[in-house]
This record gives sequence, C-alpha cells and structure tokens, in this order.
Amino acid sequence: IKGSVSSLYGSGATGGVLNILTKGGTYSDELYFGGSFHSSYNSVNKGSKGSVSINASSDNWFAKVSSSLRYGDDVETPDGILDNSQFRDNNISASIGVMPVENHEIKLSAQRFKATDVGIPGGEPFPGQSTATYKEASREMYSVTYSINSLFKPMSNLSVKYFYQEIFRDVEIIPNPNVIVNPSAAHKIHGVQLQTNWVLNQNNFLIAGIDFWQREYDGKRERTIKPKKQIITDLPLPNSKFVSLGFFAQNELKLSDDFKFTLGGRIDRINISNNASYNPVSIVSTNPSVPNPSYVQTLVWDENESDEISWSANIASMYSLTKSVDFTLNIARSFRSPSLEERYQFIELGGTTFKGDPGLNPEKGWFVDAGFRYWGNNFTLRGNAFVNLFNDLVVDEKVNDATFIKTNVGEARLYGFEVSSEAKFIWDIILFGNASYVRGEDTGNEEDLPQIPPLNGIIGIKRSLENILELQANVMFTGDQAKVANAESTTGGYAVYSLSLSSAPLSLGFASFTIHSGIENIFDRAYRNHLSTYRGITRLEPGRNIFVKVNLEW
Repeated sequence: IKGSVSSLYGSGATGGVLNILTKGGTYSDELYFGGSFHSSYNSVNKGSKGSVSINASSDNWFAKVSSSLRYGDDVETPDGILDNSQFRDNNISASIGVMPVENHEIKLSAQRFKATDVGIPGGEPFPGQSTATYKEASREMYSVTYSINSLFKPMSNLSVKYFYQEIFRDVEIIPNPNVIVNPSAAHKIHGVQLQTNWVLNQNNFLIAGIDFWQREYDGKRERTIKPKKQIITDLPLPNSKFVSLGFFAQNELKLSDDFKFTLGGRIDRINISNNASYNPVSIVSTNPSVPNPSYVQTLVWDENESDEISWSANIASMYSLTKSVDFTLNIARSFRSPSLEERYQFIELGGTTFKGDPGLNPEKGWFVDAGFRYWGNNFTLRGNAFVNLFNDLVVDEKVNDATFIKTNVGEARLYGFEVSSEAKFIWDIILFGNASYVRGEDTGNEEDLPQIPPLNGIIGIKRSLENILELQANVMFTGDQAKVANAESTTGGYAVYSLSLSSAPLSLGFASFTIHSGIENIFDRAYRNHLSTYRGITRLEPGRNIFVKVNLEW
C-alpha cells in the first residue's frame, strides 16, 4: 500500500505499508478435504524448499495446517562466493474458523518460524573482516478474532482481535580471533484491536476503531575475551517497554458515479518506559582456578518514563473522466515514533560509541501523490508523481570523532515518479514494463540523502503457447547513482536478463500440477545493488541462477 497511511496503520507508515496476508482456510457448501505440495531448487546457492499444506472445511468450519523447510548454501556471485550467506529455516502454521451461529465467526491462528545458522553478510556496523551469524532466530505468533456481521444497521461488521508475537534473536559476532560477542534479545508484542465497518448509505462507507499494543524488550550482550578467559555481560539496551493506544477512522464517500472521496484521521498516545541499567552486569572467569575479578558498575540509563501524542490525517480522491481514464490525488500527514533501539542504544564498535536519546520527538511527514490511470482493452498505463517532506528526522549527530548521539535535526525531501504499462500486440504477445525514480535531499544540510535507489525498472514480453505454456523474457535495468551522501559509495548502472517458462495446470485425475523453470541473470552480470550493505571483499549480487518449481494440488 503506497503512500502515507498512518491513519489506519499507526506509527511508521510514512511511505507505505506491506500488508502480509497468510493464506487461510475457506468455508464450503459440503465436506471438503484437500491439500498441496510445493518444491523448488535454485542453483545459485544450492537452495531447496519443500512445503506441504492440508485443509478441510464444511459450511460452518474450516481448518488448515501448513509446514515448510528451506535450506541455502553460500551464494555464488560472478566474482566468487559471498561468504557467510547460508541459511536454514522451518515454519509451521495453522488456522481454524468456526461459525457457531449465523453471522458470528471465531478465527484462531498460530505460526512458528525458526532459523538456525543464518549468515549475515550485510550490516555496516560490523567490521568488514568480522563474521556475524544468527545462531537462532525465531518467531511465534498467536491470534484470535471474533467478528459479527449485520449486528444492526448501519453497522455491517464488528470485529475484535487479540494477538501475541514473540521474536527471539541470538547472534554471534567474531570481530577478531580473540573476541566473540553474543548479543541476544526477546521482543514480546501483544495487543488488541476493535474495528467497526459502517454502511451509512449506499454511497458512504466508514471504518472506525481502537487499537492497543505493547512491545517489551529484554536483552543482553556477552563478550568472550579469550586471552583473559573472561565473559563480560552488559546491556546494549535497558529492559524497556513501548505502549501505543490509538483511535482511528476513515470515511469513503461516493459523491457521484465519477467521483470518490476518502477522509481519514488518527490520534495515538504513546508511552515509553525503561528500567535503570548498569554496565557491566557481570564479569565471570572461565578459568576454574582463577576467581571472578572485581568490577565497578556505571549507570548507563536511569529509570525513565515519557508520554507523547501523535496524530495523522489523509485525504484521497479519485475522479473518473471516462470509463477508461481515472485521476487520483492523495494528501497525508504521517508520523513515526522513534524505536526503543533509537532511544536507548549504547553500542561501542572499535572505539566508536553510538548512543540513543530517550527524549527524541516523533518524525513527521507530509505526503502528496497525484496519479493517472488508463484502462483499455489492449493497453493500460498507470503513472504517479509524489513528494514527501519530513521533519525531525532521527539522525546520528557527531559529538566528536568517537561519539555519535541520536537527535532530531533532520529535514528531508523525497520526490519522484512511478509508471507502469502493459500492451497486447499481434499473436497475443504482451509487452509490459515499469519504472520508478526517487530523489532524496537532506534539505537542512543541503546534502544528498543516503540509501536512495537510482532509476530502476523492468521491461519484458510474455506469450501463452496454446494455453499450455507461458513464455516470459524480461530485463531488469538500473541507472547510475552518483547523488550520494558523504562517505557513501556511488554505483554504476546495469541490466540483468532473465527467461522463464510456466506450464498451465496439468491434470492427473486425482490432482493437478504445474511446473515453473527459468534462468535469472542469464549472462552472469556482475553488479552491486546501491542499497546493499554487504561487507568484506565480495559485495556483488547473485550470479546466474537456474530454478525449478513444482506445485502439486489435490
């Protein structure tokens, strides 16, 4: 969902939202049982994946269980192996829906993801020669939703959802042969959302609700000093809590057959608190014959609590000039409350210290987007131009050569465009393409912003062969990026060619299957993504990749 959408989604939705919907079960008129199996292989990292899903349903219940396994070795690039880019993970999820009485529904869902031995080849804070690996990264999520349809007029739906999520990360960093650093942390998030949908009349639709969520951080960092045979434990962040209570509403009004208008707003109260933290927490000798050394604790963060109020609003409109031509205009005010890490971080890397600030103000942004859409029988064209203005950006302010502190001094302007099109020619050949461009400026310091992608896009053709196979060829292109921030590297442009072939569903009587195969980066082009944070000698993206995917459904 592109654009500033803080009115519905809260803090952080300043440039867009990724709304991830896990496939759930569906109801059926009669008893149903089915499933699917998916498998894939990628040559570029000898990566393989297998997943299975089983579902059953009736007219008033459904159940679905899915599980997957993935494995990947170090990635091959045109310039050699990208060290420490391996991974292994597994996932299992389940969802159940029940309609105990008419118009009432209860949904339960659970997910568990676990990864081990996951290399981290990227991450600028780590020195280039260091090795960083997730020894374990896991996520558990549970939710229950109760919804009622047609409770009374004009309310069409009322739903209450409770969710709980816990994320755990255990990292191993080896900056040199004499030191091993093991940061680990648990992030616990739970919350509840009440949402109501209203049909005020046939041309007026309203969404309104309340959401409450809380994030708790609990972590530590252990440094194993091999020459001294000691383990030093400290707190990179204090144990802390982020609590948000928000009220939101969005009204969509159809003023005529040609004109739609949407108005939304939101207000949030955010509370941040932390315990006092002292470093080091402990120093333990790993030599049984040597007693634990004495040490003096230093207060890093005093106990603190603060409240803030943030608000957002959006206005969106769409005007249909004809049945084939639409114009859109979106204006929004958004916010982002600084994270616990930005408020409380205390990181020392090679003699350089990065500190947070509990008193940081929320980042605020104004967003304007104008769009044009043409829908024809054999040709479509969509284009948008936007500008996004930010104030109070959180940045690292240099105190001296060895100390940086988070502060609100940033002002920025981002503007650009997106365009996409699809055209159908003779012999049912379809030409498609898209392109996007963004310019980022630090207007406060009159400098370029870091991590801004250059002009990029894709152009391709596809054609169905006797409704049995679909052939697709495309080229992904990227321009030079020379407008970079201080100490940021420039990158050259490149083009990457790919080819794929997909089959239509093939019946086996009791089941059907499809096959997808192809080659990515056909010419093994060596290139570096401007947004990449790879460290070390090899910083290139993956080279030539041959892939095969098989899907079986019954």
